[in-house]
Amino acid sequence: MIKGIVCEDDYEFSNKIRENILVSFAEKNIDIEIDIANNTKDFIEKIEKIRYDIFFFDIEIGEDDGIELAHYVRSENKKAIFIFITNKNERVYEVFSLDTFDFVRKDHFELDFPKIMERLIFSIEGYMSKYLIKSREKEYLLSLNEIIYIERISGTIILHTADEEIKSKYRYFTELEFSLEDNRNFGEIYRGIYVNYKYIKSIGAESIILLDNKELPLSRRKRKVIKEEYKNYILEK
Repeated sequence: MIKGIVCEDDYEFSNKIRENILVSFAEKNIDIEIDIANNTKDFIEKIEKIRYDIFFFDIEIGEDDGIELAHYVRSENKKAIFIFITNKNERVYEVFSLDTFDFVRKDHFELDFPKIMERLIFSIEGYMSKYLIKSREKEYLLSLNEIIYIERISGTIILHTADEEIKSKYRYFTELEFSLEDNRNFGEIYRGIYVNYKYIKSIGAESIILLDNKELPLSRRKRKVIKEEYKNYILEK
């Protein structure tokens, strides 16, 4: 069960947010519970009892600062998803350091919110769907979002995650439970190397730089396509 919380001092608007979230997730048959906190005290009491997966913050909650609350949450929960819903558009730049998923403009709520819910659910489905990966020693259950890049070296498929390098028992990409060719989050940057666009920091003339500053080769022949696909991925985020 996914757990989310709306931190918003406007009682009616917070309920509107909650109802829209529940409808969006119900349409995809994903179970979610959404709590509401209309002030900082209530919010702190709730997060001390429950570990939430998704946070919907107003930037200003009465006289309190929603960004400060978000920094507090981030220090305790590195994987939480943050979405800011605000009419303080001039402060949006302040949320980027928090690894924010997105923000919704209150005066454009009907336009922004459905699009962001679609992307949020797509992202969550990436984490929820687990695939069995077999190595010679053990078995792993991985979501696609956990995989940074995949490569084929000397007839062995190797999957790289943040925690380890998994040398699978497979010889070909087609033996994996999921299709790399049909997945819009992955691109083949070089023969036998597929990268998850989520982990790209920059694209150079002959290489890709990942978020951890690891450098991978980029085929000149594939450079234009990869740049276009990466741009589309960013725009869809």
